Amino acid sequence: MPGLEPSYYRGALSLLQFVEHRTQSRRRFGAEADATWKQFKGELTTADRIQLLLSDAHAQWPGAVGASNVCRLPGVSEDDAFGPDWQPLGGVEAEDLWRDIGKASPPGSVEAALATIAAAWDLKLDAAVTVPSVSPSSKVVVAGPSAVAALVRHFAQNTDLDWARQVTAIATLPGHRQIAAAAGVLLNLTVRVPLVASDAPLSKLPGAVKFVSSDATPEDAALAKKMAS
Repeated sequence: MPGLEPSYYRGALSLLQFVEHRTQSRRRFGAEADATWKQFKGELTTADRIQLLLSDAHAQWPGAVGASNVCRLPGVSEDDAFGPDWQPLGGVEAEDLWRDIGKASPPGSVEAALATIAAAWDLKLDAAVTVPSVSPSSKVVVAGPSAVAALVRHFAQNTDLDWARQVTAIATLPGHRQIAAAAGVLLNLTVRVPLVASDAPLSKLPGAVKFVSSDATPEDAALAKKMAS
């Protein structure tokens, strides 16, 4: 899918950079990770390193990182991060991006991580969006990157809530999907995040809380209304 790769990669790597910062890990970035890569890489390139890094994260947080889910790649199995037709970054692009990520300060909070992903797609999240009342027994249908981001922050602050069990996110555009899929990483889920596009078969959740922000596409907003009715 031409044109999506730079935004996807920048968003995915910034997400993993946040994880490294949060867990104080040195496995993916930094001098220790560079030394390990140097010993291991052989003929592999920085582009290969990025692919391996994201494939590993896609396996650790099912569906939350790989391009197959974020960009809705056709005919690719759920456990495959990229599939055979995905075009990796070129050598110069990969080097430039890796250098940029290495120089950048890691996002310091869930909110900052989501904003950084949004910026990779030239999106700006509305921080004024108000999350509706959600209890551990609630089902939620959410659409729009600002609504999704606000809900992720809310769930991150309330450990009695369970995103995978309670939330269905509707996101069709790749940038919107990467923000929604990132919930898997930010909330450290070991199961696949419920994430559907506007052309998905209608599956109603009567009584579900509907939470839609103004930056949702009309199609995503319409499906949210139908699902929650």
